[in-house]
Amino acid sequence: MMIFDKDMAQKICDAHAGGKPLCTITEPMHMPSRADVYQWLATIPEFRSQMKQASAMFCHGMLDDVVAIADIEPRERQMRINARLSVAGKYMDYLYGDTADIQDLTDEQIDKIIAEFLARFDTDRTAKIVDSNGREKSQGEN
Repeated sequence: MMIFDKDMAQKICDAHAGGKPLCTITEPMHMPSRADVYQWLATIPEFRSQMKQASAMFCHGMLDDVVAIADIEPRERQMRINARLSVAGKYMDYLYGDTADIQDLTDEQIDKIIAEFLARFDTDRTAKIVDSNGREKSQGEN
């Protein structure tokens, strides 16, 4: 597990607010894993608050995409719009879901959501081992 770092947390929030999904942000080996991020969300209230704001910006950005997609061929347009609305609804069902109720989530609700996310992901992350020539090696190889 990567130790929480405020600068890294800010980079994650900035990237997410800028439209990158968490799976893309956490993909590079120098970044914390999704499991690390979810653990930080569960244990660090300041980061949880920052990420909640970043997720709202992420969803708002997806809805901006819906407006831009509106001029595309009808069948493709509807498929792309539905995909974005579905993702926004899953991220922030209280705001963009089918039964949206505009209200702030309580800490207990956030904790429950985070716990559900943590249960979905394996906390292990396989590290890449690279030799002096930049070639990947298996973990048992010298």
